[in-house]
Amino acid sequence: MAKVSACLIVYNHEKYISDCLEGALAQKVDFGYEIVVSEDCSTDKTRKILLTYQKKYPEKIKLFFNETNLGLSGNWLKSWTRCQGDYLAICEGDDYWTDPRKLQKQVAWLEKHSAFALSSHNANVVQNGEVVRKYCPTNHPEIMDLQDLLTYGSGVATCSLVIKRKTIENLPDWLPQLRSHDVNVQILAARYGKMKYFPEVMAVYRKHKQGADFSSKIEAKKEGKSDFALPPQYSLEMNKKWNKYFNYKYDKPIRRQGTYWYNWYVDSYWEINDIKMARVYALKVLKEIPLLIKYRKRVWLTKKGLAKLIALIFLPTFLLKIIKNKHAGK
Repeated sequence: MAKVSACLIVYNHEKYISDCLEGALAQKVDFGYEIVVSEDCSTDKTRKILLTYQKKYPEKIKLFFNETNLGLSGNWLKSWTRCQGDYLAICEGDDYWTDPRKLQKQVAWLEKHSAFALSSHNANVVQNGEVVRKYCPTNHPEIMDLQDLLTYGSGVATCSLVIKRKTIENLPDWLPQLRSHDVNVQILAARYGKMKYFPEVMAVYRKHKQGADFSSKIEAKKEGKSDFALPPQYSLEMNKKWNKYFNYKYDKPIRRQGTYWYNWYVDSYWEINDIKMARVYALKVLKEIPLLIKYRKRVWLTKKGLAKLIALIFLPTFLLKIIKNKHAGK
């Protein structure tokens, strides 16, 4: 049995899937590993490319074609059940690994350090074929535990994750209701141990218009739901579920993280000139200022951002609109 399953989550990745597969095939390891591809009824040539690769590497690549489109969340969860390795190395089909020793490095650490349940690393963010930045800042913590993840989020790219498969067994029955699992899989694993972060760049995260956010909007429209501000919408829903799951043990850390998403709502409503709703969420952030002070290790609220929140609460609507129009004209 393979020690590691390269878990590739694929949908309409015709332009990118070759890079993803090549990155997985290039891994140099001293253990057995499999490449498990969960393909979700792509409408482009993704399946044709996958079949070509499987024909060339039949013993390494395992293809699973969903009979119906499961959507982003459904395909994520289904992909985990298809993997047989002791470790899952996750990569969505539009990203790819660049370091051939990536799996060896991460698995070796986890094998040696029993207190750790998952590992991650830095990545290059590529847009329009060019590296625009590093995914993680230089001061990203090298060790994080469950409370850190619930408080600040991990801030790592999904394509960097290697986790112990046993940590995602016995899943909460409500998990399929959630919309995004890149964060959930980290929280699931962190229930059983810490996360090790390697500062080395070992992958590429692609930023493009047809990425996960685009897929989420398509799914929301299919279900007749609003696609407005989906990241905070889904993240706050997730926080509520996890808070109850942990019996509110991490209520303050989770609420602290929630302020980031409330502020996202502030900015989203500000952009569409809905001052009333922007003010509602500004008040939610300001009420949690004591938590932002308490958990200030990774501060997201700038002085300028704080001034904006205070202005939303105390300035009249007509004056706020004048200020917004003035800035928009610059």
